[in-house]
Amino acid sequence: MNPRSRGLQPNFQARFPSGSPGHDGYTSDPFPVIVARGSGPRKWDIDGNEYVDYGMGSAALLLGHAHPEVVSALSAVLADGSHFGAPTEPMLEWGERVCTLMPCADKVRFVGSGAEATMLAMRVARGYTGKEKIIRWESHYHGWHDYVMPGNLPPFDVPASIGIPQGTIDSIIVLPTDLTALENVLANDDNIAGVITEASGASYGTVPLPDGFLEGVRRLTRETRRGDDHGRGYHRFPVGARWRSGAPGCRTRPLYDGQNSYWGPTRRSRCRP
Repeated sequence: MNPRSRGLQPNFQARFPSGSPGHDGYTSDPFPVIVARGSGPRKWDIDGNEYVDYGMGSAALLLGHAHPEVVSALSAVLADGSHFGAPTEPMLEWGERVCTLMPCADKVRFVGSGAEATMLAMRVARGYTGKEKIIRWESHYHGWHDYVMPGNLPPFDVPASIGIPQGTIDSIIVLPTDLTALENVLANDDNIAGVITEASGASYGTVPLPDGFLEGVRRLTRETRRGDDHGRGYHRFPVGARWRSGAPGCRTRPLYDGQNSYWGPTRRSRCRP
């Protein structure tokens, strides 16, 4: 059924760690299929087998693979060049649209990945408050840089990877999604810079947060003057989980929602408290 995919596995194993060219893994038992092309909600492997793509690029491909209008627009843009290292008018237009969709946003920062966005959000929180520790929730995903490895996967009291400095581990407090636990930490630790949350709930919202949780986080962080960063972007509804709950974050991090964009599919927006 997959002779060509199977036959290429030794080459992938020889060239890439764990046989995977990307950090997402792309691993499966007994081997991952090698994809050749995609169209709409489907993709085909190099052996000609057809699949329904439920992953859609970790939810980045809301319009599906190779949407004709997207292909046409990208072709027109690429004809004029694609990487200038300088501002462009489409950047301004996009930034203004982000602020329109998210009324609390007055500034936008474009970055290349969700991991960069959360790393910068944590840095901003630390720089603004002059404090060092960040609170995060068990299983919530914020990328794969060192500061979000603790609490990413069970067991939550150890990082999801080796190679994480102890000082980094000590700067992250991992809590269950429990407001009492958060309240206790905020009341007893004066070195908290902020709280980072996957606002839709863990695992892309498949493990939803308790009713009123985001409102409670916002109330507690306001009372103690800590910042909070509510992750997860527009790809569920126009203004994200923060507005559905009525608890917009102090800093929001729309993630993986560039609608098949060629540049800057992730952006970092700063909101007024």
